[in-house]
Amino acid sequence: VLLEDNNIINRNIHEATTEVCLSVDLFMDERIINITVSNENFNLQLTMNKADKQFI
Repeated sequence: VLLEDNNIINRNIHEATTEVCLSVDLFMDERIINITVSNENFNLQLTMNKADKQFI
């Protein structure tokens, strides 16, 4: 049982330290900012219109 508990802890630590990629694209002409945060488990994309200062 102790071995199983250690495996769970190790797996959680591994998942917590999974590499996360962040990319920010600036389109100065269109005044749009794209922000993308992703790893193997999720992908989050935000698009911001700099003129309106609102997230789309």
